[in-house]
Amino acid sequence: MRVRTGGGFFRPESRPSRDLGVLLARQLRAERGRLRVLDLMAGCGIRALRYGIEAGAEVVWANDADGDRLPLLEANLAPLGSGEGAGEGAGATADREPVRCSALTAQQLLAGCLLERRRFELVDLDGFGCPTVLLPLALEAVAFDGALYVASTDGRSPTGHDRPAAIRSLGAAARAHPASWELALRLQLGVIARTAWAMGRGCGRCSRSVRAAPFAPPCSSGDGQRRERRRTWAWWPTAMAAAINRCRAC
Repeated sequence: MRVRTGGGFFRPESRPSRDLGVLLARQLRAERGRLRVLDLMAGCGIRALRYGIEAGAEVVWANDADGDRLPLLEANLAPLGSGEGAGEGAGATADREPVRCSALTAQQLLAGCLLERRRFELVDLDGFGCPTVLLPLALEAVAFDGALYVASTDGRSPTGHDRPAAIRSLGAAARAHPASWELALRLQLGVIARTAWAMGRGCGRCSRSVRAAPFAPPCSSGDGQRRERRRTWAWWPTAMAAAINRCRAC
């Protein structure tokens, strides 16, 4: 199946992160028996298409704020709507379209989902720069025990090369460090955890990956108040919160 990338931003080197997203989606569907996916910044739609074909998502909503790319997005995702190449279990549900494309800002789309009480087992937030500003609304769109898959392309502030920006976006004065990328991941995960705690939710079963540039930590979301079973893991980051220091004298 061919995908046209068009003239917009596309990184062939980011395929490992796309592969991880598909693996996460397959796991979510196997555990929950259904999979609804929201791709907030879909670009050409390659991730959304793979979620439908390879992970068997019943509902795929692909969005990109660039209205000029909407025809390309619709063309690339047409096989999902027609059922061609769709994964096992894909198709329309009683009250949702199997595939939907839109050209809204992420804030507009997430606000609409909040008003309409739409939630998804997987929310893919692969934007430019630091995604902190979108986290509260994005977490509202995640179904309980669902997952938020976040990518950040801000490599300067969390690695200590722009400390004022790190304070603004991450609430931490990041320092340049031999393990800067590991610290960047921990800072991003910390922001996600703090946002979830402020909303009365837990953030658990986090995993993370890092390459030379963007990094993408997926986190599952749970309501720590709903069942005792969830309480065993939903609040684990509070017991692990700590500072990391490095002695420059030795």
